Amino acid sequence: HTLFHVPVKIARVRDQEYAADKWSALFGKDGLPIDVLISPEQEVARAIMRRLHAPGAIEMIELADNAIRLVGVRLGEQCPIINTPLRQLAALFPDLNIQVVGVVRDGRPFVPSDQDQLFPRDEVYFVADTLHVPRAMAAVGQDLPESHRVIIVGGGNIGRRLARIIEEEDRDISAMIIERDPEQAKEIAQRLARTTVLNGDAMDPDLLEEANASRADTIIAVTDHDETNILASLLAKRYGTKQAIALVTRPAYASLLQPLDIDVIINPRAITASTILQLIRRGRVRAVHSIGDSFGEIIDIEAMESSGIVGKPLSESKLPHGAIVGAIARDGKVIIPRSDTVIRPGDRVVLFATESVIKKVE
Repeated sequence: HTLFHVPVKIARVRDQEYAADKWSALFGKDGLPIDVLISPEQEVARAIMRRLHAPGAIEMIELADNAIRLVGVRLGEQCPIINTPLRQLAALFPDLNIQVVGVVRDGRPFVPSDQDQLFPRDEVYFVADTLHVPRAMAAVGQDLPESHRVIIVGGGNIGRRLARIIEEEDRDISAMIIERDPEQAKEIAQRLARTTVLNGDAMDPDLLEEANASRADTIIAVTDHDETNILASLLAKRYGTKQAIALVTRPAYASLLQPLDIDVIINPRAITASTILQLIRRGRVRAVHSIGDSFGEIIDIEAMESSGIVGKPLSESKLPHGAIVGAIARDGKVIIPRSDTVIRPGDRVVLFATESVIKKVE
């Protein structure tokens, strides 16, 4: 700002105190010239919270003012739609607004055509009308009850922030934090009103018994150590916890974890990057989220009159291979597009683009 007059400044700030209202005057034209503060801990806590309300989802993103959601799931052997060409989904579920936009199979990501089938162990990303998400989850064999009893491993910035969000926003969830450091455990217990705090090692079988892990719906391991998060998740699942969510920062671990019994892997770098992307993408981009490990981006954009895909059927829009329009929000309604659908100026368009074609889509 001072030497080179860079017009937009974005800063990652980890200390939650800077986000407090009493420091709001610190940033701006009369203070530190930072336009946007990004808190990875806040973004990660919000991402975990979304998954608590959609058990079975490995990804859950709100788009178009929450009229549309992107959902990622891992298909099981009993999924009702496996071995079925995607073009038949509309006939099987005529009243269900859903569109599959991406699939990861054996580590290989691709945008499916309507001829493709889905198989067990596929990671499937679909766009759906928010009102239809519960039925969509049932259609892919993931109609699980929401989490009510959660164990949070790690009382650092993420664990503490998540517990505070649960206390403030969802009285149907009871949370417990396991924190190894006695001083930090004591401080957390003093700051949180409804959260039970246990001081000890989450990999101690006796402590897991005391935490009643066998009756917990979800364990959320968010310490600063990937290995601890992975092992604590696996151990809790062995003791009977229904779902495991683990924070993993090392990309090298991602490919190793799929065969293991961990339901959701949280990547804080991808979540932070998504927040930055929506600020730097061109056009009237309302939101951008990075999907998978360098798979692509789900983009929520307002269609402009000057856009090349407005005013003509999608079959004539010449979108590059690797890009697909998942849904359109218009006048309070969600439209799952077909080849003859025409996008109008002002529509909120949710589309998926693989990394190689993002610039062409812009």
